[in-house]
Amino acid sequence: MAGGSQGFSLSQGAFIGSYRVIEPIGRNALGEKYLVRSSKTRRNCMLTIVDSALSGREGLLGDLEALAGMENPAIARIDMPEQDRGLTLVPAEFVEGIGGGQVTLADELDKKGGALSEDTADPLLRSLISALGYAHAYQGAGICHGSLTPQAIAMTKQGHPRILDFGFSALAGEATVAGDLQALGRVMAAVTGGKGRWQARVVGCAGAGTPAGYAEARDVLAAMDQAEQKRGRMGMGALLAILVVVAAAVGIGFAVVVKSRGPKGKEQVAGEQAETSPKKAVDSAKINQNLAAAEQAWAKAKPDLARSFLKKVLADDPANSRALKLVGDLDTEAGMAKVGVVKDKADRAWGRARQLDAVPSFAPQLAQLGTQYKSAGSAFSGMDFDTAEKRYRSFVKAAEALLALDDTRKAALKLKNEVEDAYDRAQDEEAAKYAKADWELGLKQREAGKVAMQAADFPAARQARQEALVALKNAARRAEGLAQVELAKKGYDLENDYADEDLLAAVPKAQRDRVTRLVARAGDLCRKEQFEESAESWQKAALELDLALKEAAKKAGDQAPTIAAAKGERSHGELAMNGDLEKGRGGQPEGWSTLDGLTAKWSTKGKPGRCLAFDTGVLQVDKARYLKEIGQAEKLGKNATLTEGVVDANAGENFKRSKGGQYATVGAHEGVWAFATPIPVAPGDEYFVVEVDCLGPAKSTPLFYPQVFVRGFQKFDPKRDAGRSSWFHVPHHGGPAFSEQFGSDDQRRRARLGDYLMVYRHSLVCRNKGPNIWEHYQMAFEMPKEKRFRPDVLLLKAYAMWPLGVYRFDNLRLRSVDKAEFDEVKKNRHSIKGFMPTE
Repeated sequence: MAGGSQGFSLSQGAFIGSYRVIEPIGRNALGEKYLVRSSKTRRNCMLTIVDSALSGREGLLGDLEALAGMENPAIARIDMPEQDRGLTLVPAEFVEGIGGGQVTLADELDKKGGALSEDTADPLLRSLISALGYAHAYQGAGICHGSLTPQAIAMTKQGHPRILDFGFSALAGEATVAGDLQALGRVMAAVTGGKGRWQARVVGCAGAGTPAGYAEARDVLAAMDQAEQKRGRMGMGALLAILVVVAAAVGIGFAVVVKSRGPKGKEQVAGEQAETSPKKAVDSAKINQNLAAAEQAWAKAKPDLARSFLKKVLADDPANSRALKLVGDLDTEAGMAKVGVVKDKADRAWGRARQLDAVPSFAPQLAQLGTQYKSAGSAFSGMDFDTAEKRYRSFVKAAEALLALDDTRKAALKLKNEVEDAYDRAQDEEAAKYAKADWELGLKQREAGKVAMQAADFPAARQARQEALVALKNAARRAEGLAQVELAKKGYDLENDYADEDLLAAVPKAQRDRVTRLVARAGDLCRKEQFEESAESWQKAALELDLALKEAAKKAGDQAPTIAAAKGERSHGELAMNGDLEKGRGGQPEGWSTLDGLTAKWSTKGKPGRCLAFDTGVLQVDKARYLKEIGQAEKLGKNATLTEGVVDANAGENFKRSKGGQYATVGAHEGVWAFATPIPVAPGDEYFVVEVDCLGPAKSTPLFYPQVFVRGFQKFDPKRDAGRSSWFHVPHHGGPAFSEQFGSDDQRRRARLGDYLMVYRHSLVCRNKGPNIWEHYQMAFEMPKEKRFRPDVLLLKAYAMWPLGVYRFDNLRLRSVDKAEFDEVKKNRHSIKGFMPTE
């Protein structure tokens, strides 16, 4: 694209599309504007190159095509948009003024030095107002100009106005009918001076959008017409001119209308002179005096007084042609005045009705209205005023009915957008879940409105869409409210679910009663659809319960067993109790968590002697069935676990296992594990080395391998930990509860006095090089410096899952070491380390 001057992209002579640039004009709301020559039409036109920031906007081409469909004598034509080299081009009519160039209304006002004459201003403004009315009702939704000024109005050679770039500002930003009417008021003030009879019109336009201002362009025209009627009677010349126009419109000859005013022949003149010749001098003077008085009364718009004088004339001279003519003129004027009001109403109704030709379903009614309007016009031009009045009234009734039906159609169209917005909101609020009845009614009426609209049953469409709108709004409101209540209730349920029986029992009765009352109130408010208040009541109940449970947590569980603190400044010797697994009885190794005898056993195939044996190939269903049978046999009771009782080590020997796929095994899900006795950490313990011998069924994969988890815990502190929750389990029978990262729903609860909360995690990774090979693994790790992550107790957990098979662990050891040994071991060991807050 050739570079232009003065900030324009194109210079004179440049080509774009099928247009050659004559000269840059300026900018409008869409982009740069040029006067160009079309090689297709060989005519000059205006071309707008849409700015790149706007040209990519979704729907822009469709909007521009809609503008191209507008046809009004006071709107400069906009042609269909074009594309060239990624640019959007909008050609439009070049309005040629006097002198061959473009002349705006602002130029005319400058030339006149101010306001235009009354004869020029009135038709010009009427044209502009009619154009705005046409555009605002165009295709139902309407189009606004957005920036109407005297500079935006071009003048033709004949002095007719053309509004330029109609709708461009509306596409680039926001525009409203009220804004256009306010702009019209400013144009009106510039054209007329805003004084006299125009003052009220300017004020009405300025107040557009308020109860005191005009609502539509037609309101401005109606006000102008009413003001015109109040100014007085129109002269007969003007009335006859109207008759001529009407007669021409309906095809009646001019001579019929003005036959009483044709040229007078000599005989006619002589006859009139004979008729008016006085029989006596005194009679002639009296007649002439009454005739003059009648004419003067008529000129002053006093028809009844004029008729009284003419009655006197005709009493003296019944054939007086001058008097008879005046009577005929008065009759004509009276007849036209009688029809005039309803005719004006009919003309305006027809002007509005003709704009409905874009609505296909109105075509039959419009054709019938056209016939009625023409028939009324024929009677009027033929001076059959009684018939004309009846026909005009009948036409107005039918036209207003059609216009009212169109208003209903527009209302139904507008409601469609509102219904779709309500539908989207209700869908976002999950109304189908929370407000099913309202949602389904809304969908039903939404579809009914669509069907009625397609059948052109606009009243039914509006009714259905109104009902759909109400239902969908109710659905959205109720869904939003119920979702809010549900969320608040979940907060309460979470607090309640995490509180076990011991903790709840420790809450004072007065506090429990307050919580109960808040819960009951929340339910009542929700049933009354006071959703916000209901959610607030649930939140208060949750807060009250939270505070109560925090206090209870400081007291509940105070009889729970605790782990003795480490002796001395620093730990010495072997810290893992029975790490070689040689001690034990009844099939259970001493100091270790209970082995179930099926997935975990105390084996004799260690290195050497005894060891842990984990079988990860056991099916989950078999494990669940086995534990149920063991629980019944050992009389552990409902909800009891193996960690709470002694289990026969040989119970799994004769258990009949099922057949199943590898992904239904414990190894594919939770794995198999066993815990060593908890180990207290001394104040001076900074560095540790953990080691183990391990054997696996196959070579470990990059992601799956046996491990020894090193977990660090702090003892529950009421000031620090009240209100926290986690999954808790008891690794050793009769011992304290430890928090875990995962667990079942029934293991989730609030922390309480006696619990241990995880603050530190590390893992000794045992990557087996092959199947059934004993290998030794060791790892050095350092205690965290930060107090909130330094554990009081360490817990070692042997763990295996995949590949499936039997894993063995032996000689698990933990030692507190100095920095030198820590550094030496750390050189040769890879591990996985992490910190985990307790909530």
